[in-house]
Amino acid sequence: MDYRMRIDEIIFRILGDKREIDEETGLIEDLGFTSLQLFELISMLEDEFDVVVSVNKSFGIRTIGDLYVAANDLQKSGLKQGE
Repeated sequence: MDYRMRIDEIIFRILGDKREIDEETGLIEDLGFTSLQLFELISMLEDEFDVVVSVNKSFGIRTIGDLYVAANDLQKSGLKQGE
């Protein structure tokens, strides 16, 4: 499964339903994510992709597109959990 589809599935799990989303969809503004849901999202991304998302990187994630870029960058950098 493509990493974007994996991210979308995580978002749908947190929301509890499937919605129309694209790269411009805002996590807070459009989907209504709470701070707890954002934390859950970051945690689930770390588990799904076996990466570590730094606090600085997490603050820059505002849209679905930001998530795609962050996941892709982290996978390429190879920064794994436990390192």
